Amino acid sequence: MQPYEELKKAYTIQVTENQAFVQENFNIASKLVSNLIAFLDLPSTPKTPDTPPILQFLRPKLEGGFAPVAQLEEAVLSFPEGKFQFGLGLLLETDGEVQSKQVATFTYNCDRTGDQITVFVLGKAFDLPFTSSDTLEVGEISEFVFKELLEGLNWRISDEIEKTRVGFDVTPVDEDIA
Repeated sequence: MQPYEELKKAYTIQVTENQAFVQENFNIASKLVSNLIAFLDLPSTPKTPDTPPILQFLRPKLEGGFAPVAQLEEAVLSFPEGKFQFGLGLLLETDGEVQSKQVATFTYNCDRTGDQITVFVLGKAFDLPFTSSDTLEVGEISEFVFKELLEGLNWRISDEIEKTRVGFDVTPVDEDIA
């Protein structure tokens, strides 16, 4: 085999394996999101067509912050060292007389090494055995996210030290943003 042909063959293998790795990252993200949706018992459709989605997908920006995207696949940002991350925004609304909306934002940072995956979310690391996204048990993570969101919502402006690691803002979200 000619040296250039050998380089092309190695490149083809690299591209194929990298694409498979990125697809598996998406499958893991899908499992995390599906489990969270089921755990929180989120409605599958908005109340009205003009109501923003309850669960929003956020692509982390390299310079900080998030960019809202339409699909989860667009939100997953993969890195060459085997890590990937994505953000979620959960639309919260009040019931009753006081009408207010706010989005709770948080990020999943995942690190795959060999037969293990570490999921970092809201300041806690979860080390899970990993053979495929089908066998990944993520229920504990969804329960933790719920508890952290609830704790964040128990924080009040008058508290001396903010208790939450969730991206809450004390100012309600504009209708245009949500």
